[in-house]
Amino acid sequence: MRRIYVRRRIVAVIILLLFIAAVVFVVISDVKFAKAVNAAMHPDEANAVTRSSVPDPDGAQATTRTAGVPDCTSSDITLGLSLPAAEGSESRSGYVAPHGRITFTAKGTHTSRQNCLIDAAPDSEALVITDYYSGDVVYDSSLCDVESVYLLMRGSDEDVRQIGWNAYSQTTECVTDPGDDDYLTGGVYSAQLVLKGVDGVESQKITVYVTSDASQATTTDGEGDPSGSDSSSSVSSSSGDASFSSTSAGDGTSLE
Repeated sequence: MRRIYVRRRIVAVIILLLFIAAVVFVVISDVKFAKAVNAAMHPDEANAVTRSSVPDPDGAQATTRTAGVPDCTSSDITLGLSLPAAEGSESRSGYVAPHGRITFTAKGTHTSRQNCLIDAAPDSEALVITDYYSGDVVYDSSLCDVESVYLLMRGSDEDVRQIGWNAYSQTTECVTDPGDDDYLTGGVYSAQLVLKGVDGVESQKITVYVTSDASQATTTDGEGDPSGSDSSSSVSSSSGDASFSSTSAGDGTSLE
């Protein structure tokens, strides 16, 4: 009789342990399932880069990369280039006098679900000026080496910056102190921003007129006939004496 009692106690203990194991298994499975569902519903959060170590967007520009974050490609970012409105007009002014200065607004917009890095330095996001008719390059900001400016782009981040060009030529090497022979005296040119080393990331071209006669200046904001056209799109940056300043819109964040 005693043996039967002992056997029943052992069986009861085994059943209890199996029950506890089953409960633990169910709980763990539910937790994993809940995490999987959450990750599927919020992929951006699941793949998000920790931003606790990222400084304020208005802080110092970063010169180092972040491990594990890929470079932006044409699938991740678009670039836009535009001219300021002419004074007293809603149209865009593409006129600059010899020895004068023209300022562009460049904007990089993140468009994919993947976080990525972009080097916004003017030797990476290069301002390129070409002759409108021949297509020959007359200015390329990437010829001047500068420190990298890495920006973490995610969500709908935008990086907006102003780029100035002093209407001089820079075709084979960096020109830090342009002389009289370097300045353009006249002509019709196309301005474009290009992300160097990344195929397909570039802006539409903007027609620019270098002339000493203001009455000859035709307003334009895009690629087309020199008599005046419409609209720009895509790109960002500048270099050499083509200086730039930047403000971050959205959450385009400078990394350190």
